[in-house]
Amino acid sequence: MDYWFLDNLDKLVPIIIALLYFIGASKAKGKGEEQEGPSPDASERARKIQEEIRRKILERQGKGGTPS
Repeated sequence: MDYWFLDNLDKLVPIIIALLYFIGASKAKGKGEEQEGPSPDASERARKIQEEIRRKILERQGKGGTPS
């Protein structure tokens, strides 16, 4: 009976370890992406910055009014 598995064990172990590492890393990355999101503070800050930029653009174009 041929024991191919045992004969090639030194080649298979590193391959199996690498596969397990990459599978675990991809699962951890997937969980991290699902849980992360922009915080409410960051989105509020971004909105305020956008409003300020729009206001400055309107002032430079000569309209001078405040956007509603």
